[in-house]
Amino acid sequence: MNDFTRLSYILILSFLIIESCKSQNKDPKTQKTEQEQIKKVREYNPKDKKILSAYIDTIALDRFKKEIYKFEKEDSLQPNRIIDIVFVGSSSIRKWENLEKDMKGLRVLNRGFGGSTVPEAIFYSDILILKHKPKKIVIYSGDNDVSTLNSSTKKTIDSYKYLYNLLNSELPNTKIFILSIKPSPARWAFWSQMQEVNNLLKEFCDSKGNCNYIDISSSMIDSTGNLKDELFLKDRIHLNEKGYKLWADIIYDSIK
Repeated sequence: MNDFTRLSYILILSFLIIESCKSQNKDPKTQKTEQEQIKKVREYNPKDKKILSAYIDTIALDRFKKEIYKFEKEDSLQPNRIIDIVFVGSSSIRKWENLEKDMKGLRVLNRGFGGSTVPEAIFYSDILILKHKPKKIVIYSGDNDVSTLNSSTKKTIDSYKYLYNLLNSELPNTKIFILSIKPSPARWAFWSQMQEVNNLLKEFCDSKGNCNYIDISSSMIDSTGNLKDELFLKDRIHLNEKGYKLWADIIYDSIK
């Protein structure tokens, strides 16, 4: 390597290091301001605690404030966009990177966050859903309630009913779609209880005029009763591209 080439490499490397440091080290004032804004996203007040502790009392409902702050920031940059359908729920929605493409031109908004639960969807419903005044809402939740927080079937259903009643009272002309809780290899031990929740969710939706239950779980199990492992990532919880393709076909046909 000649001196000119060596010098070029050194200069390029130096530039990359400087740029990397810039992106990783925000100005302290900017960082402090952002942290203050995150704190103000949604205060967890006594009224919230009184209502929501009936459904869940083992976690801080504002644990995903950072993600919600990012949503608020994104909304502020696009105040006039038209949203017809809001998808809200846990990481199975959050990780759906091709949601817009899979919904074939429908004006959708992905508001999946963290490994969230139904009470957390209630807690942030004004920011995630209500402010957008969508024509339709698609909800996927309950997976973490049952499997990681050991929420009872009754508490999970009651929290779903509360969420539905809240959304319906604020947006009476909006159609609400509730997805069944999916089975997964890593959480197969909870499948029996998840099925109980699903059956009760269907009963509840069938009793309401604008609540629609979408069964995405039956198609994830083969004719012998075994789970289709090929639909999942290596973590054996979340869907891979094939899994989302299956969901997309079922959901699109129901909400289009």
